[in-house]
This record gives sequence, structure tokens and C-alpha cells, in this order.
Amino acid sequence: MSRPHRSPSTWRPFPCAYANVAGHRGWVIVQAYEDQGISGAKGRDQRPAFDQMLKDAVRRRFDVLMVWSIDRLGRRVLYVANALAELDAAGVALYSDQQAIDSTTPIGRAMIQMASVFGEQERQIIRSRVLAGLDRVRQQGKKLSVSPKT
Repeated sequence: MSRPHRSPSTWRPFPCAYANVAGHRGWVIVQAYEDQGISGAKGRDQRPAFDQMLKDAVRRRFDVLMVWSIDRLGRRVLYVANALAELDAAGVALYSDQQAIDSTTPIGRAMIQMASVFGEQERQIIRSRVLAGLDRVRQQGKKLSVSPKT
């Protein structure tokens, strides 16, 4: 993994942090992918940068996918598992900075799968809290409205 010829790609909210990690490991960042404002709970068909990243992985345009955190890759176990399978079939490794997990090891692969479970759980907790808040507002007799998009 730390060989200089490895070319990682990034899923990026923090480019400076990626540059530091890549530099330390002897990697060169070749592409950054970002679905700005699109939830990781959405499927591949609704996340164009995520879809392009997986297509580029299959084309072997990079050797390592660096993510800030597993929950940035996806907020559903199924999406993360499918992405991992596709990356693995393409021979692309996954490195998660926040969890310091590297998928080139069996322990790293197991940790990535567990982290994806916790990402989905976190999303479900947030969703249930939002729904409880909306119910509380309704019980108080207040009206809810959605602003039209401009």
C-alpha cells in the first residue's frame, strides 16, 4: 500500500488532510469525487460522482480509494457492501482516514464492514429524531410547510 507507484483517488471533504496522508504513504492523488449536498443514503443512481468513482475504479484509473470516513462512502450497509465488492473485483483498495482502516488486510475489511453498519445506524437515529420533532410540532398545533425551490 505504501509503494510510491500506487495512485489513490479520494472521496473528499478535506483535501488538505488527504494530501498529507497520501504524501506520507507515497501516494499521488489522481482524482477527487464529491457528491456535494447529496446524502450517502441515496443509491448509486442518485449520486453521480459516486457512480463515476466506481466506474473509474473498474477502469483501474486508481489503485486506492481514500475516504474521510466510511459513512462518506455510504449510509446504507447494502451500498457500502456493493461498493466494496466492486472495488475488490477491480483490485482497488479502500483506505478510511478517520477509522485508520486499510482494506488490504482481513482485519481492515472486517472493520470497514462494521463501520458501515454504524453509519447506517447513525442515519436511522437521525431520521427517527427528525420524525419525532415533526410529530411534536404537529401535536402543538403548528403547521409545517416546505419552501418552494427557487
